[in-house]
Amino acid sequence: MPVQGIRTKEVADTLGVTSRTVTRFAERGEIPAFKVGDGWRFHGQDILDYIEKQKQKRRPPLQEGRVIFFRYACPSSIYFNTASTLISPTLPT
Repeated sequence: MPVQGIRTKEVADTLGVTSRTVTRFAERGEIPAFKVGDGWRFHGQDILDYIEKQKQKRRPPLQEGRVIFFRYACPSSIYFNTASTLISPTLPT
């Protein structure tokens, strides 16, 4: 019977990370996987479940009207509201 499963490289391409990162996830048990020889293999549904789990970990959307402060590597600061509309720039003089 042929071995089923998605290879590490394919999972890495799907997640936008390196193959080594996917291997670490498998070794730590963050993504369910099984070994075939020296390599790891994954079931497609497990990858989809992992992606969904990561989406759930994201921060909830900001409440309307809340002001966000962004500081860049330069001395200026720019304020945006949740709609990313410029409220008040503070530019260097």
